[in-house]
Amino acid sequence: MYRVFERVAKWNSLRYDQVYDVNLTLELLSEEFGEWLDADEEVDRLDALCDLVYVALGAIWKEGSPPKEEDTKQALKVSHNLLCATELDPILHVGAVLMAYDRGSLTTLATLHTIIALAITQMQGMGLDFEDTIAAMLIVCDANDSKSIQKTEPNVKANVVKGDFFRSPEPRLKELLCQVKKSFH
Repeated sequence: MYRVFERVAKWNSLRYDQVYDVNLTLELLSEEFGEWLDADEEVDRLDALCDLVYVALGAIWKEGSPPKEEDTKQALKVSHNLLCATELDPILHVGAVLMAYDRGSLTTLATLHTIIALAITQMQGMGLDFEDTIAAMLIVCDANDSKSIQKTEPNVKANVVKGDFFRSPEPRLKELLCQVKKSFH
């Protein structure tokens, strides 16, 4: 996961000063969660999950706190406990996490790590193992790296216009999902 964090940090550093903005973070996480809720195709759900992780890792970079293995393990433990207590898809808990954070009940890092853990858990529920999850994240990193570079204010969404060289991640994510399904059977 650290390779993915390095890519996300570099992407963000080219577009933002390292300043954390809670409102932009909540807006972007809510947008990606909404995309997952609205997705009709498995590839679109995977893309939204990867984007959720990407945004959360970017917010961790802006906070100035590189992810630590202990934080991820704790978040996965929380995710596991939520799953044992309910039959809901793991990602559906993101809405509750975002509301708790917005109300000040959770710290920034706990919220971000929990969202990452829930998204990864949901990807595993789709049949992806950890290596497949990293591969999916790197596909999204490649797609984001193909967007134009323009420095923006820390409270403004970067790359609203993706640029002429943007390569959508969906074809490669679809290919990955096909490979996962083939190796599963």
